[in-house]
Amino acid sequence: MENEKIYDLIVIGGGAGGFAAAITASRRGKKVIVLEKEDKFCKKILMSGNGKCNLGNTVMSVERYNTEFVKDVIKTDVRGFFATLGIATRETDGRVYPYSESALTVVNALRKNYTQEAYTEREVDEICEYGDMYICGGVTGRNVLLATGSAATKGTESAFLYAKFGHKIKKFTPSLVPLKTDTAFIKGLSGIRAKCSVTLISDGKERVSREGELLFRENGVSGIVSMSISTFIARKKGKYDLKIDFAPDKTEREVAFFTEKYGAESFLQKSVAQSVEKQAKARGISVSEAVKSFIIKDAECGDMKQAQVACGGLDVSDFDENMQSKLKKGLYACGEVLDVDGECGGYNLHFAFASGIRAGESIC
Repeated sequence: MENEKIYDLIVIGGGAGGFAAAITASRRGKKVIVLEKEDKFCKKILMSGNGKCNLGNTVMSVERYNTEFVKDVIKTDVRGFFATLGIATRETDGRVYPYSESALTVVNALRKNYTQEAYTEREVDEICEYGDMYICGGVTGRNVLLATGSAATKGTESAFLYAKFGHKIKKFTPSLVPLKTDTAFIKGLSGIRAKCSVTLISDGKERVSREGELLFRENGVSGIVSMSISTFIARKKGKYDLKIDFAPDKTEREVAFFTEKYGAESFLQKSVAQSVEKQAKARGISVSEAVKSFIIKDAECGDMKQAQVACGGLDVSDFDENMQSKLKKGLYACGEVLDVDGECGGYNLHFAFASGIRAGESIC
């Protein structure tokens, strides 16, 4: 047994949730070790919010997640935890960022505040019982926290480590990901951005709407607004279309006042305006109506390698409010490895930190 040490907590995964738990537990006097498969810690944090690190949101609501399991967990004072790490925060359109707007600030603070053992390039492929303790990654501990996330954004899928203990696992699928769509009316628009409202349509019914920036791509759309919409597509299989309102703050009558005389270019960049006018003609509707309800058909989630988060993971019904397994004492899980996914806007990173803190507070 490595150094014949017995740890109070073995953390598998050196990311947001893992370090939040490790710091919290170590501050309580627990002996902790962090094992990370990759060559560096916190890689996903460094990519969060385009490098600015969207830590959370000023309005944490259970409606922004796929499950009510998060209801009490997201009430955890994550910003207070950041303050104890020496990270000042700021708010931009409801989103919480480190004041420096640099993900590196967050990573450096996590590493500075965790002073116990942590190792990279230490893969765990099995967890074995040893009396009332566990052995994994060559070390022995009383408790194990699985904080490995998913395969999204070059992550590692390790939920299978708990399968032998009876835990149910929902297959991971990409979420918070660019959407692949029909390109009939968006060819030539790749790289162009537009502020708009996007409504998800299935079976002829409007399911959910989100407002923000849309980015056209060669094979579909991306941007904050479509990433948020992708969450709903990931959770439930089906056929979906997108309805784009390029002037959500204007009525169709107000739009028509300009478009009837000047065309769609009154509101849109020339190439986008041309696509809108082309669709209006094809559908036999007015340009103003097409500006308010531009349809992009056959929307589906893109590839896992492009996803920021994955939908799926360990069934949350097998865990209590302290993130401990109901099936096996001493096993914990936090963050994305659980079947918890939130919309774009800091909700996923907030849950990762909050659930990690919860686990760290409850380790015995």
